[in-house]
This record gives sequence, structure tokens and C-alpha cells, in this order.
Amino acid sequence: MDLNTALGLDHATGAEMVVALDAIAGCIYRVVSTHIRNFIMYDEQKEPIYPPFTGKEYCATHETIDDHPYAVAFGQFLGNGIHPDTANELAFGLHSAITQISDDPFDELRVRAVDIFDRLNEMNYWEFSSSEDGDREPNNFLYAD
Repeated sequence: MDLNTALGLDHATGAEMVVALDAIAGCIYRVVSTHIRNFIMYDEQKEPIYPPFTGKEYCATHETIDDHPYAVAFGQFLGNGIHPDTANELAFGLHSAITQISDDPFDELRVRAVDIFDRLNEMNYWEFSSSEDGDREPNNFLYAD
């Protein structure tokens, strides 16, 4: 089967083919530009400094995650079955920690972690507050009572 038949363009006019190919090119451009933008956003040189403690260390010395600097993110990653050390690095905003879960980009746990990380990133979770008390939770993230 040739490309025209596969795309349903086997009897299309030249103008119809141009329109169809333009739509395909637009889809390819959007996918590629999204991947490039994500790569630039997660440039390892711009990632925060490595966390001051490991996840296992934190879990061993605390009864709850409430005092974790990024408690919401840490809880989300832990609650979804991610190893505490990896969950801690992800909670600190280290996107590169995703590769510690699995080398397979379609691994269920890795996909779940990427989804959580992306949602938190879209909410600007890692934007620090301007308060001087060391509060690292974002200003736009509200807790329910």
C-alpha cells in the first residue's frame, strides 16, 4: 500500500493533497516543537541543587511527610508507588530522576510519574514563594481544610 492510499488520498486532486500534507506537517511540527520545548525546560543545568537528604532518610526520621519542603509532590510520588529516594528527587523538581524509575518510556510507573511531574509543573508548583520564612510551597497552591 502506498502513502496516498494509506492516507485516503488515492483519488485526491493536487490541491486536496497539498491541504492534507499541510495538516500532517502541522501535526509533526506541534509534536516536535513540544518535545524541544520540554527538553529546554528540563535542561539539567537549570535544575535545582540535589536534595539535602534522601527519601529513605527522610521517611526513617519523620513520622509524616508534612514537614517535607515539597510535601505535596513527595506525597504524590510516594503514594503512587515510587521509591522514596526517587520520589524525593522528583519532589525537589529534578526531572532527570524519572530515568531512575525505568529506561522504558512506556513503563506504567514511569508514565504515571511523568504525568504527576507535568501536572505539578503546569501548576508552577516549584515556583518559590517570596516570603523570608523559608516556605517553599508555591503561593498559588492552596490546601483544603
